[in-house]
Amino acid sequence: MKGIFCESNTKSNEEFRKVIKVRMGLQAVLAIVGLITIAVIFYLSKTNPSSLSEYLQGLYAGVGTGLFAAGTILFIKNAIALRNEEKLRKLRISNTDERLIGINHASTRVATCVLLIAMYIVALVGGVFDELLVKTMFILICLFLVSYVIAYKILEAKR
Repeated sequence: MKGIFCESNTKSNEEFRKVIKVRMGLQAVLAIVGLITIAVIFYLSKTNPSSLSEYLQGLYAGVGTGLFAAGTILFIKNAIALRNEEKLRKLRISNTDERLIGINHASTRVATCVLLIAMYIVALVGGVFDELLVKTMFILICLFLVSYVIAYKILEAKR
């Protein structure tokens, strides 16, 4: 199984090397965001412990730790691949496999549909308990639909 953002249409290892370097930059940003999240939660817990519940402090600390760990591990994995031509070639082939790309696109469509349905159900059921939840869910649904249309139009114009 490939990651949701791991497809590529590169033809050579040199082209793919550039793709990997961009990914490594994003992974470094991911790790830094994780560190910042951990630092902010640690700072808030020391300076104003009552600002967030213990549950939220733990949740944010866990999210920060997960982002940092994932970013760091993926960065290291890609750095190792960049140094080894055979690993780089295998990674490029797996990232350009049309069958896997097709599976990735179909899986993304199914997951998007499930997410939209779940958000709609949460908005309807959650509205009984909290009006803000309804507004938030419908704003997110609208944000998705608007961003989809904009992205579609931009990508359509490029082709």
